[in-house]
Amino acid sequence: MSDMRFGICMSYRDRQRQLEGKQAGADYCEPSFRELAVDNNDSINQYKELIQEIDLPCEAANGMFPGEIHLIGPDVDYGRIDEFVDRGGENFASLGGKVVVFGSGGARRCPDGFDRAKAYEQLNFVCSEHIAPWMKKHGLVCVIEPLRTQECNMVYNSKIAFDICKAVNKPEIQLLIDLFHFRSEKEPLERLKEYQGWVRHVHIASVMNDRLVPQADDGEYYADFFAMLREIGYAEKRISLEGRYKDFNADAKSSLAYLRTL
Repeated sequence: MSDMRFGICMSYRDRQRQLEGKQAGADYCEPSFRELAVDNNDSINQYKELIQEIDLPCEAANGMFPGEIHLIGPDVDYGRIDEFVDRGGENFASLGGKVVVFGSGGARRCPDGFDRAKAYEQLNFVCSEHIAPWMKKHGLVCVIEPLRTQECNMVYNSKIAFDICKAVNKPEIQLLIDLFHFRSEKEPLERLKEYQGWVRHVHIASVMNDRLVPQADDGEYYADFFAMLREIGYAEKRISLEGRYKDFNADAKSSLAYLRTL
């Protein structure tokens, strides 16, 4: 039986889906940080009650920034970034949250014609001075998620994300590995050895099957991936399904059951 714990990425606003996720065997839920940052206190309090009622902790949150909040380019509003991260961080921490996923390909897109060296400087600065302090305030960790080139023109492989983590060099800024994006960019599995001690969260879905959630015999190398995570000492042992479903109830249940055998 696997020593990993498994969650499902899904909106906390969808009570029915939360119930179905729990019934499918999820250990925790991973909702949207964007939703947590803008919703009112009544919505957050109702979700707190649901967490307690069905025993499905909220440990991770993804989708950190909406596309309209620009982190790179000539019109970055650092005050707006601070306000957004502080509000979302406060709400997420109140739910027992632990790790915030910084993918947000639209928000961190380098505008056409903008100097890319300057863009990376801005991204490092945002992580260091406008994300890390709020993560520290609320007792959270932000993990940088490399997205495939179709979704992000700045942080599109794990090496780039890791270089940002090292440049920032703060414990609140760490690394996420998403198997779908990792495989989409044809990164070698051995590369994960370079990130020992930095990987703090994991997403998983199938490249070979159009981003469906993992299933037995679907052709992906999940067992090798899990073995590598153990080899590099992935201490959190937390893995979230972030993929498509043909039938949520059936696919989530079979996927989680299969992953627990690895």
